[in-house]
Amino acid sequence: MRARFRSRRPGGLAAVLSALSLPVLLACGGAGVGADVPDAIGSDVPRDADTSGDASDDASEGAFRYEVYTNALPDGLADIATGDFTTLSHEFDPIPVDPKYTHVLNWRMTAFLPPYLVPMWSWGPVVLYSDDLDVLVFSSMDHFFGSIMTVDGGRIRYGLHGDLASVPAGYTQRFLRVEGKGINATLEAWGQRMREDHGRARTDRYADAGLSTLGYWTDNGAYYYYRTEDGKTFQDTLLDVKAEADTLKIPYGHLQIDSWWYPKRPGSIPGENGGTILWEPIPAVFPDGLPAFHEKLGLPLVAHNRWYAPDTPYRDRFTFVDGTDMAFPTDRGLFEELMGHCVDWGIQTYEQDWLSKQWWGVARLRADVQRGEDFVANICVPAAARGVTVQMCMAEASHLLSALDHPNVTTIRTSVDYAVGLAKEVYWPQFHTAGMLAWAVGVLPFKDNFQSDERAGQAEALVATLSAGIVGVSDGLGRTRPEFVMPTCRADGMLLKPDRPATPTDTMFLPNRRPYLTSTYSERPGLGRWTYLAAYLIAADHPERTDEDRLWAIVEVDTGTTVEQMFNFPATVDDWHVDLAADLGIEGRRVAYDWRTGQARVVEGRFDLTAIEHEYDFEYLVLAPVLDNGMALIGETGKYVTVADRRFTEVKAEADAIRVTLAGRAGEEVTVRAFDANAGALLPPVTVAIGAGGTAEAVLSR
Repeated sequence: MRARFRSRRPGGLAAVLSALSLPVLLACGGAGVGADVPDAIGSDVPRDADTSGDASDDASEGAFRYEVYTNALPDGLADIATGDFTTLSHEFDPIPVDPKYTHVLNWRMTAFLPPYLVPMWSWGPVVLYSDDLDVLVFSSMDHFFGSIMTVDGGRIRYGLHGDLASVPAGYTQRFLRVEGKGINATLEAWGQRMREDHGRARTDRYADAGLSTLGYWTDNGAYYYYRTEDGKTFQDTLLDVKAEADTLKIPYGHLQIDSWWYPKRPGSIPGENGGTILWEPIPAVFPDGLPAFHEKLGLPLVAHNRWYAPDTPYRDRFTFVDGTDMAFPTDRGLFEELMGHCVDWGIQTYEQDWLSKQWWGVARLRADVQRGEDFVANICVPAAARGVTVQMCMAEASHLLSALDHPNVTTIRTSVDYAVGLAKEVYWPQFHTAGMLAWAVGVLPFKDNFQSDERAGQAEALVATLSAGIVGVSDGLGRTRPEFVMPTCRADGMLLKPDRPATPTDTMFLPNRRPYLTSTYSERPGLGRWTYLAAYLIAADHPERTDEDRLWAIVEVDTGTTVEQMFNFPATVDDWHVDLAADLGIEGRRVAYDWRTGQARVVEGRFDLTAIEHEYDFEYLVLAPVLDNGMALIGETGKYVTVADRRFTEVKAEADAIRVTLAGRAGEEVTVRAFDANAGALLPPVTVAIGAGGTAEAVLSR
């Protein structure tokens, strides 16, 4: 097993150079494996509809082929550990695959489940695809911590990993194979079948305060990560942040408190923190206590936790085992106590971080096929009993798959820790591609916090909003840019979301010289789909890509791999075309509204985007359907998601008009726009004020 570490440290060239000077890459989560490449390849917000049993997102039974492989070991196995995680302790019969599948997508066994386009051992699923985007998805259906897989010599190889000591008599493990057309569609079909098998509905986009409202975050990359205003405590600094936001009319609806709030041992590396001593507030951080801070703040909290120090006093009352520089809890009673604290202290979401580190740091955890799932259950079951939702952070794909059995896992981090203004090539593609897997399983992806005043601050806000997940701002006092932040939400702080997370278009998984394209949508039954197409300029040889960007891209990828293996990373972007059918599955004409310039035109088939000049800048189009009356609703053009369902509660097409019902905070002004496709012109904007009942009606007429 190859060890791999990442370190959580503030961004900057000095930090990059410091990391490169270490004998190993220190890292945000524990050892991972998989770089060995085979020879071949809580809110009162209205709820989303339950789609767990639906053929949603174009996934239909007739379009896909399903096959379940059942592998039984009636007598069990004993003394099978091989001493190397990727040397299988028991291999199931390999599965030959069609030679047309010349490409692979898999998620490496390490923190944040980074995607790679080269074959390697992984938890699964493995996605194979052809040049014509015929696709095969293969994964386990249960016992997610027991088996691994890869593609080697034209076969899927899979079996029990090498750290297992034994499996019990009667052990059975199922695997699922799905084949179809299109990467997004086939992965979605796979996820639908997995959710059906486990009885899991998708996470509601508004499941808790973190998902429902604009938030302020303090984790790594944030302005106040282990940092306060001069002469002030965290308590006072964060109350000042809230006061400034109120003055600026930035309506934060939740606050995240990271690992700075509870006591930890020093880490084994200078400047690094070690394990949790007690999950209780440090008195100097919250002098008045956490409940009093929560009351003064007036917002629900998201609270971080990590692994435990070897000498944690919790060992006096709960069962632990020893790991590498850590104590590992095997007692559900610990988490029952912590979830009680959550309720008492105003914590609505419990963020369990460093999951990967704990997996690789505790040999006992890996020696038994059930213990990984037991650990996840020990957290999630007490949380569910207390009405607390869970965010997984630094998770492996096995942790994500285990969330199929725990619907209160609402979010998962699917990108490495944010670094201000640096190397978006190691953040945005990973986030969107890992987000595909999270959404297929039914969990919303989280891109991490962002500072709106960085060089790509507006693009960061757009990426977060289109994720349909958490939007966590993290600027310091006097630095937040409301013009970038407020398009994410209503005046009351409710996020305005698409129907699902943005994901890369299928064409991004084939060699190209195009901007990085992602898409999502708002669907209106009987009217059509409003597609949100974002194009980000990410080019290896762009003159604005700095030495610091290049160094950071080395530090943040896995040992033995490169960022070029994670996505198709063009040296130069000079192909600006969009093909509505090939890229987005759209037939017929659409009205393309350029969100940044305010211009609109009718497009059909193939057309060109406006060329993007600056590295990490973006072009953003709203592709609106032309209604039967020849008009197209563009929507609320001051928001990133212009036809969000939490703003537009009803849309009606009339003979020469579009009538909409809008929701929001009483007194909030909302401006909407429409386009007359017959005349080829935008109609004048219409502005209305939300009434005392929280709604208003607007009519856009020819």
